[in-house]
Amino acid sequence: MPLLRIDLAEGRDREQIRSIVDATHRAVVSVLGIPERDRFQIVHEHPAEHIIAQDAGLGFERGNVVMIQIFTQRGRTRQAKQELFRAIADALAGRDAQAAVDAVREHLETTLQTMKQPHLQSYRLAKELR
Repeated sequence: MPLLRIDLAEGRDREQIRSIVDATHRAVVSVLGIPERDRFQIVHEHPAEHIIAQDAGLGFERGNVVMIQIFTQRGRTRQAKQELFRAIADALAGRDAQAAVDAVREHLETTLQTMKQPHLQSYRLAKELR
């Protein structure tokens, strides 16, 4: 159950946003082999001035940035992560050429233990509030 968090600058219409989200999901399904309906995504739009993404020495200017964070359980190989990032870039290039250039991808891994901790804390808090 990967969780995708997609942050982008305001200015795209609903269809463009849905296209970016769907293209990203298709890449995750294809590369990680998860079921099509295993879909958990958060999309957040920000005023353009609230996203600061500078050149960082790569030789190109960033414009309308799309930041994609992918949260999965630990265990993916470096090769699988690279393949996933390549698939996302290719999928976005077919949908929104500017997004492909300005996509920033990050893969964060969790362990079963770290996933259970917030749940236990929430359960304890809810019990105390009763």
